[in-house]
Amino acid sequence: MTRILEPLAVGLLWLLSAVPLLALRRTGVLVGRLLARFDSEMCRVAAINVKLCFPDLTPTQQRDLLTASIVQSATLAAELPFVWSARWSERWRASIKEIEGEHLVRDQTDDRRGRLILVPHIGNWELLSLYLADLSVVAPFTPPRSALANRMLLALRTVRGTKMVPVGVSGVRTLYRGLRAGSTVALLPDQVPERSAGTYALLFGRPALTMTLAARLALQTRAEVILGACLRCEGGFRLEFRPLLGFPSSEGDASNALLLNRAIEEMVRRFPDQYQWTYKRFKRPPEGLADVYGR
Repeated sequence: MTRILEPLAVGLLWLLSAVPLLALRRTGVLVGRLLARFDSEMCRVAAINVKLCFPDLTPTQQRDLLTASIVQSATLAAELPFVWSARWSERWRASIKEIEGEHLVRDQTDDRRGRLILVPHIGNWELLSLYLADLSVVAPFTPPRSALANRMLLALRTVRGTKMVPVGVSGVRTLYRGLRAGSTVALLPDQVPERSAGTYALLFGRPALTMTLAARLALQTRAEVILGACLRCEGGFRLEFRPLLGFPSSEGDASNALLLNRAIEEMVRRFPDQYQWTYKRFKRPPEGLADVYGR
């Protein structure tokens, strides 16, 4: 079956890659509004996350945020052919309307330290990878369960030469070597790690298993740490890069996990509708705390 589906999926990406960005977005909005009407697992998870993280909102406001989140998730999927079009077109560059903090990722540091760019699941992080590819970026990759999804996602993220390394001992060693050599490494800091690779820290007032890798990489390589995002705006995208001040500290994993989550939470509160609320961020709870997702 995969042998049939893969060429069909690639063919569809090529076909849709010629469609203008705004048309793809309109399609995403329509599909998202339709999906938000159904009692799907995606909507169920998003509703739980919104209620946990924004308990002060009224039920109507929570429902509005849930709908907006589903619309944004559908829009992200609809924008993937636009990302794919980077194989043959540079039009993605024109879609970037503004870049805040560009000097943080473009200017050469005096001591040639590496840069660690932390990119939460907000906006279109796949398009951000196109921009970062100019910096010869290295990023870890956790393969999806589906072999087809794995190959398609790798193809998307390596469109412009981004080097993907497997999550594991060998991959982490590659990240350390890259940062020590002055390269740029990108991480998705809000993915739930294995228990052995994380510690618990509050996120929106709830304990969340949080990666320790980002802080350890920065401490051992003296890399500059930057929080980055590709946010949707009128007619395109707005890139944002900000230094993660005070991170990492020398006070241990728990302190650094809290600093990291505070920075992510601050960004999400500014653009709550663009965050991926469909992700089970609070899975693997601490011992004695029930699984909020219940399945």
